[in-house]
Amino acid sequence: MRTVLVSDTFAYSFLVRRPYPSWEPFWKGYRDRAVITPEYGLLYIAAALQQHAIDFDVVNIIADHWDDMRWFEVSDNHQHDDAARAELEGLIQRMKDDLKRRLAGADVVMIPMSYYYMVKGVKNLIAEMREAAPGAIFVTGGNYATMHAFELIGAGYADIVIRGEGEDTVIQLMAELEAGKHKTGKLDTLGISYQIGGGEPGHNMDMPRIGDLDRLAHMYSAGDRFHIAQRHKFLKTLQPNGDYFIGSSYVTSRGCPEKCTFCMDPTIWNRKVRFHSPDYVREVVKYCWDNYRSVGNPKFYFGDATFTLRKPRLFEMCEKIADIGWNYNVQTRADAVNEETLLKMKAAGFHNLAFGSESFNDEILEDVVMKRQTSKIVLEGALLARKLGLDPILTFIAGLPGESKESMLRTVRILRQSGFTEATFFPLVVFRGTPLYDTFAEGKTKTEIEAARFDDFSEEYCYLSEDFPTKEALISWAGYLNAEIRKDISDERADDMAGSDVGHLLAG
Repeated sequence: MRTVLVSDTFAYSFLVRRPYPSWEPFWKGYRDRAVITPEYGLLYIAAALQQHAIDFDVVNIIADHWDDMRWFEVSDNHQHDDAARAELEGLIQRMKDDLKRRLAGADVVMIPMSYYYMVKGVKNLIAEMREAAPGAIFVTGGNYATMHAFELIGAGYADIVIRGEGEDTVIQLMAELEAGKHKTGKLDTLGISYQIGGGEPGHNMDMPRIGDLDRLAHMYSAGDRFHIAQRHKFLKTLQPNGDYFIGSSYVTSRGCPEKCTFCMDPTIWNRKVRFHSPDYVREVVKYCWDNYRSVGNPKFYFGDATFTLRKPRLFEMCEKIADIGWNYNVQTRADAVNEETLLKMKAAGFHNLAFGSESFNDEILEDVVMKRQTSKIVLEGALLARKLGLDPILTFIAGLPGESKESMLRTVRILRQSGFTEATFFPLVVFRGTPLYDTFAEGKTKTEIEAARFDDFSEEYCYLSEDFPTKEALISWAGYLNAEIRKDISDERADDMAGSDVGHLLAG
């Protein structure tokens, strides 16, 4: 049975779409990362298949062809240079032609669908892939697929959807497919929704969560199949000080105990958290150093929702990874750090700590975001980190329901008074599966919801309101707030923009 894993579907859709403003110079770092990064979830699946000696091929739609730094320059120039545009379009066509050629004769095709952004482009590509492999069973998984399982099956984008955590499910599924069980129209694998041929749709019980994460092969053990070394070198050459790059990032736990209303984690993981051991974490981090570290500032990013949850485990991890050579960056909660924690992290080579702050309006934090921490706690945690020599990064959300422009400008003033000039506001974008999406969609017509769509290829929606009646207004207001945080301290303009209905127009 020939099984093909298809990587870079998101990146390919992004490259085809080339959404505004991604090709503006300010967004180059994000654009380059989007083009060359594979879907992390597929690496986990590949590592599980490899661990169980199950044969598979990998098609890297982008990375099998984007094998030279020069392609980034061609991409940069295509908007204003006819020759570069023709060359880029030719490359994109060759990518698709090669994908379809390599899918011919496949029995099983696996495609990740985690991201809501660009998902319509992925669907368009799957439709063409199905034409190239008409006899194949199409399997998908990831956050988006989990939340839209029967929609994907009913629309013909998938025969089988792996819901939630995928490693154990995919091994069971492959055993059933290898044995020909699918020919009966019924599958027993836990954690899947499916419809095979003209059979009845099935929605099997959930697969139990993996208690011992250390029994899994780490995702980078399949890295060579995805050209991870090359991808990492490209990005670090372009962004020597950048982090959160494939090859220098990892998530050491699964899940989050919080119930933030804008986040998918509570829905997917049911607020349960499981952890890799410190020894396992060291193995992964050392593997990345030995195999991918080549150029640029040696930064490593831990993507855990709350990295500092278990202090004994954290302290042991700090001891075990301190000597490897990376400078570590992490995201966590301000109420999950104290002086002892921060000093141990600093000694181990941690530099940046990102605190998801969302708002400095405590009523919004409690009633809308359900954050379970106050603005005072966030500010005190950030100030303590800075005092101890670490670099705190605070992130906020613009457009939370019920928060006025005056309240958001008050947050900006607090940040500036406290000496934080690199904090960032993101416009509130919601997607199905989160409580804030339900609040956003309540009482709206399909036309009204469609008007809030972030991009034609996306299934994310800007949270529109009386203050922000269009997505352009919301996005521009976030830009204005960010400009106000970063403006020169001697510039006193717009100190009292509270309640302005034109503030977003000043973003440019």
